[in-house]
Amino acid sequence: MSDEKKRKTIRFSFRIDEDLAEHLSDKADEMGLSMSEYLRRLAVSEPMVRLETKQNIERIKYELAMIGNNLNQIAKELNSTHYIFFGNDNENPKKIKQTLENLDRVLEKIYEAY
Repeated sequence: MSDEKKRKTIRFSFRIDEDLAEHLSDKADEMGLSMSEYLRRLAVSEPMVRLETKQNIERIKYELAMIGNNLNQIAKELNSTHYIFFGNDNENPKKIKQTLENLDRVLEKIYEAY
């Protein structure tokens, strides 16, 4: 039986002062976890990610998927025509280079943050 499916049948209790109880409760709330789950993860040193961070990661994953989709469309266009047309603008290569440089900076910041 996997760890997630095991029933938690053993009760473990200990005493702490009010300040520590409040601190632990605040930390559990920050992480979006129940006090029990927070203490279990803390006890086994399991990494905890804030709820808002998880939501940001999901948003970033979505945005990166959309960027990947755009890059695939550009690659398809280049492979089929060897040109990219964005209208009558002669600045296309400069815009593409600038966009890729911006993407590199964003990805670098993401990697540094996580």
